[in-house]
Amino acid sequence: MADIMVLKANGEREPFRWNKVKNALSRVGISGKTADEVLFRLRSSLYDGITTKKIYKMLYQIIEIGR
Repeated sequence: MADIMVLKANGEREPFRWNKVKNALSRVGISGKTADEVLFRLRSSLYDGITTKKIYKMLYQIIEIGR
């Protein structure tokens, strides 16, 4: 996924990194296996120029649906 660039809140762009999202999920108490499942579901929704806000919104939706 190196070709996916994320637009951060401060306007900077950076490559999408799975480990950053997985660490964020870990900080809110999502286990490793569950985080992997969430990331798998997120993968198909990513696109170049996606905002961090949109990524977090999608993560929240995925987690809520799974409850």
